[in-house]
Amino acid sequence: MQVAFQNFKSSILGCAFIVLICLSCGMYDAPSGTYTDYFPPISLLQSGVVNKYYVHTHIAGEQDTSTHIYYRAYQLKGDDLVINNYVDVFTKQLEKKLELSNDQFISKQRTRIYQSIGAIHSTIHDSISIDWVNQDAKEKSIEHFSWGSRITENHQISNKDSIYLDLSSKVFLSKGTIVQQQEQETSSHNYTYKNIYTEGLGLTRTEFRIENQSSWHELVEQIHLDDFLATREENLNLIGYIDTLQSLDIDKPFPMCLLRDNIYQYYVDGKSIHYLDGKSGIWKIINENLDTTKLFEESGYLTFRFIINCEGRAGRHVTEEADLDFQPKQFSQETKDHFYSILQKMDNWFPTEYEGERVDAYSYLTFKLEDGELIEILP
Repeated sequence: MQVAFQNFKSSILGCAFIVLICLSCGMYDAPSGTYTDYFPPISLLQSGVVNKYYVHTHIAGEQDTSTHIYYRAYQLKGDDLVINNYVDVFTKQLEKKLELSNDQFISKQRTRIYQSIGAIHSTIHDSISIDWVNQDAKEKSIEHFSWGSRITENHQISNKDSIYLDLSSKVFLSKGTIVQQQEQETSSHNYTYKNIYTEGLGLTRTEFRIENQSSWHELVEQIHLDDFLATREENLNLIGYIDTLQSLDIDKPFPMCLLRDNIYQYYVDGKSIHYLDGKSGIWKIINENLDTTKLFEESGYLTFRFIINCEGRAGRHVTEEADLDFQPKQFSQETKDHFYSILQKMDNWFPTEYEGERVDAYSYLTFKLEDGELIEILP
């Protein structure tokens, strides 16, 4: 039991961030109300929509920032908004049900799914997760385990109007405490976070701080719920599956160490960057080779997905392209070719390891451009 407690204790920081993302979601039972301007249209909510985020985490004292992908699906069902959170396409981590009352979002149900012990249902007190009109709101939830309990108390301390992504937005500031208890042992962690809801999009950004760790996530794509569920049913991965017939380097030999069905995800060994010197090493190669005249005032997200085989070689590159509003677009062929040529110079990849063995794994790099300037590399 002590081992189980330590495992839960070591995962508090990651779990806390995912929990807090869902403390501020909403429902639509009428075409009016403060909140309606800051979510997708009601028709889309009724059919269901999935937001895809890049979640970045930085630990004090470390040079690089880790990044992983996170999905939040929400759908309006009768008088309730049902939210399901996924740490990847297949792994559900949280279910939450909310109700709207007088411009307040009321938590009715919250269930966290742990891989080791299954579903844990929370007891909810002070159930106002967000107030769109007033400054103050409080929510308290308790999870009971065989070894003890975890109590999360969240306090919204302000909301204000702002501009984000050049659109009207609402910014909510909150603070809270996570207390974990086992017999005579108690640990407490204080946190702060900021949620930004943007006109027509929903939750677009969260900034979260707890002790020596800070995390922030940004919306990068919206997916229709039917498409998301179809992908899960087909056993394909939105961030990983690569149709080799569409790859840019289909004519180049690329040895695979395992069968295609055994290609792993980039994060299976707990790492999101598999390059020498991490993100700084990637930036070094890019800065040494980037010709800005070939960016042609482009704006948007240009993503290259590929496989890193067990020998540390990258291949089977395909692209995904979206504008800064997360809608599909086409970059100029010269821009894509230029970035692809730079990727060919990156030969210091480390293979992913699973259970002590090197394996083939999916990976990706996203170049975020704005008016012909490279402003960010993800992850």
